Amino acid sequence: MTDATTSADAGNVAPVTATEAATGQTPPTTTTSQVGTSPASWRDSLPEDIKTSTSLSKFETLEGFAKSYVNLERMLGSEKVPVPKEGDEEGWQRYYKAGGLPEKPEDYGFAQPEQVPDGMVYSQELDQRLAGIMHGAGLNKSQAAKVREQLMTIVSEGGTAQLEAGQKAEAERKAAIQAGEESLKQEWGTAFEQRGKVAGAAINKFLSPETIAAMDAAGLANNPAIIKDMYNLGVKLAGEKELIGASGEMASPADLDAQIASFREKHGSALFDRSHPDHSQRTKELTALFERRFPEQRV
Repeated sequence: MTDATTSADAGNVAPVTATEAATGQTPPTTTTSQVGTSPASWRDSLPEDIKTSTSLSKFETLEGFAKSYVNLERMLGSEKVPVPKEGDEEGWQRYYKAGGLPEKPEDYGFAQPEQVPDGMVYSQELDQRLAGIMHGAGLNKSQAAKVREQLMTIVSEGGTAQLEAGQKAEAERKAAIQAGEESLKQEWGTAFEQRGKVAGAAINKFLSPETIAAMDAAGLANNPAIIKDMYNLGVKLAGEKELIGASGEMASPADLDAQIASFREKHGSALFDRSHPDHSQRTKELTALFERRFPEQRV
């Protein structure tokens, strides 16, 4: 050896044995930079069937693997319940209970909400049935509450739509009845009320209670077309006096028009000849007919 050895190399020179000193031969000096192998992996000490697992390849150090395992322990909790196989009912019950399944459906604590959405009517019976379904499905309290909340929202939206559709249909039905009544009033004139009574009496006389109840439920009892037909039927089968008593027949505008035309034709000479002995009487009678026909113009 010579004194030319630098202090930087001193730490990498192997000790000289007595034999090497006597012969003057020393082994080749090796440094860390001269070794071309990579550092040993912590997985190298594991059995062959484990160390090559792709699950471990993502951990560069044993410390990283240990931290991951500790986190997994915390996440799983103290009770380890494996996911059961399909058909293992007993295993699924253990799994559900580990996930928070209450002992019985009543433990969900379902009760009437403070505000029931528009279009909905709360039913405790249906709420209890829903709790039973959720319990049978293995839901915990948080899951059951979320499903119930969303279900009520869906039902509320559907109920609101049905309510609006029903209200619209009812409004259209009432408008149609009102339009029909106005048309019937124009046709019957002052006889409208009396003929309406005749129609009602005919309904009660000729229809069964079951039919009348069905008509009421369907809103047909006030339908102008039904009223008109029942009036005509009642008059033909029994007559007004038979149905509502001798209250005096109320003529419709069409009937009065016909009576006026017939009266003029029959008493024309007396009406248009002031010297006729019946002129004054016939004129009063014609005036009375006109007042019945046009009551709004009566002075």
